[in-house]
Amino acid sequence: SDTGETYRGVAWFRQNFIVNCHIRDIALLIPPSGSKFDVLLNESSIYSTDAVSDENSTSKHFSQYRMVVFPDSLIHEGENILAIRLHQTPAAWGFYSNNIFLGSVSRVNRIWQHHIIWYSILSFVLIFLGMYYLFHYFARKNELYYLHYAGLSLSFGLWILGFSMVGVMIWENMVSLIIQPLCGIMVVIFIVNFFLSRLEKRYI
Repeated sequence: SDTGETYRGVAWFRQNFIVNCHIRDIALLIPPSGSKFDVLLNESSIYSTDAVSDENSTSKHFSQYRMVVFPDSLIHEGENILAIRLHQTPAAWGFYSNNIFLGSVSRVNRIWQHHIIWYSILSFVLIFLGMYYLFHYFARKNELYYLHYAGLSLSFGLWILGFSMVGVMIWENMVSLIIQPLCGIMVVIFIVNFFLSRLEKRYI
């Protein structure tokens, strides 16, 4: 049988959860997906990106985080069944993150906001440091480690934008998905060059 990484076709994800009689305003936070999918609550469809079919399985808006609020009329006291029907193909990679959150609307909103704010600030700081040390390098071109540190910071900042999907939300294009692995490679290259340049300067 196929593993989750190699499977192609329609896949179902199911989760049972218990609801007390006084709990309402339940929501689901779904990460960006390259594939079309449907969300069903107790066998009733509550959200759909597009029709899930074999002919065209790629989602038009793959960069979007989606918060699906459950209709109160479909929530049962006791056990409920949540299901996601997703079409996985070589051209559509499914969910880009394993983080699917289920909880109250306020909690799901906080999780999403913290995710965006934290990774945006972290990326901004790294990109700012990269630009700062790049200007240092232009002022002191004989100190090559400034250039390597600038490249490391810029690459790491852009990699975080890709990893967190914040960058894809800003620029919804498949090219933005390719930037993440390329920046990951550049991070390793600049780390090695940075330490080599520091050692070379130390022992000269």
